[in-house]
Amino acid sequence: MADSTYSKVTAQFSPVAANYATSLGHNNPNALSELVKLAEVKPTHRVLDVGTGAGNTAFAFAPLVKSVVALDLTQAMLDQVEARKGDLSNVETQLAPAEQLPFEDETFDVVVCRLCAHHFADVTASMSEMSRVLVSGGRLILQDTIAPEDDVLDRQINEIEVLRDPSHVRNYKTSEWVRMVSNSGLKVEITQSHMYTDQGSPMEFESWIKRIGTHADSIPVLRDLLVNASDDLKATMNILITDGRIEFGLPLLTLVADKSR
Repeated sequence: MADSTYSKVTAQFSPVAANYATSLGHNNPNALSELVKLAEVKPTHRVLDVGTGAGNTAFAFAPLVKSVVALDLTQAMLDQVEARKGDLSNVETQLAPAEQLPFEDETFDVVVCRLCAHHFADVTASMSEMSRVLVSGGRLILQDTIAPEDDVLDRQINEIEVLRDPSHVRNYKTSEWVRMVSNSGLKVEITQSHMYTDQGSPMEFESWIKRIGTHADSIPVLRDLLVNASDDLKATMNILITDGRIEFGLPLLTLVADKSR
């Protein structure tokens, strides 16, 4: 299963990697600043950014720490990091899956994973690996789109996500994240629920599908699912339709966990 998921992810993201350098949501300075604050980084810290994408999170941490490893499954994404890092000489790239981190135990002071865990082939193994490479007293910062606790809304949101992007595995519920992170040996300290938006503004349907390169056959189906969404789903996603223009957000979780000393 892992190899199949890896192939889907690299096939989906390789042609559109550059879009994630300019994505308003992924390159949101306010959201990134909040993550850096939660990490409580020091100049001596070594940071691992798992699923770095085009490097936005790695670049936010780099000026404040000793070093950052920007890790991703897709080489085209790492090419974006190399092309964009400029004089950030303390940022290095690493090609690897989250389930098999190529580092020794207790290598990093902070592990951050932003907007990518819904693509992991084995999220339990990934959490175990992130815990393993954290030093005693280290901190995990996890942020990802999530599913509501309601099973019907859970199914609907994940159906929408897979239609848009076939490499999507699952948006997990907050309760699932707390359990998985706790089971990896980390202590959950903070959970914050909010919405993923484009720098404070709702996402717009056309830019959302363009960024990932949604298959043409899926676009009218997706549009129909949003336009004809149930009242509960409309409320969950803040769906707003004005003169045919579809705007919305996605439920988002920020979770902070520490590794016991």
